[in-house]
Amino acid sequence: MPQAAQAGARGLDQQVEYFFVPGLRREFSAAEIVALMAPRRHLSLVGRDDPLTRVAGVASSDRALQGAYAALGRPDAWRQHVFADTGHQETAAMGALVLAALSAVLLCA
Repeated sequence: MPQAAQAGARGLDQQVEYFFVPGLRREFSAAEIVALMAPRRHLSLVGRDDPLTRVAGVASSDRALQGAYAALGRPDAWRQHVFADTGHQETAAMGALVLAALSAVLLCA
């Protein structure tokens, strides 16, 4: 099945904007697109059972982004957390991590 058809079948209406730029995903991986924001802080929260993200793809992106951030001298600025037993929704544990990350940044500013 072509990538575009797979994407449509996975319900990309719930995903971020770069999925809607024609041809972008044929040219760049999700990790390459996300790496464009490095070295700025990025907290990625993923539900292990999210039907829109594959476990192998999430792990591959994490490795690539760890490398991208390390190459720019900011390995601490990339964080990914995969939550077991949740899908494509924010949980209380995710919300707590976001608030803790924001507090850490805002209190240091």
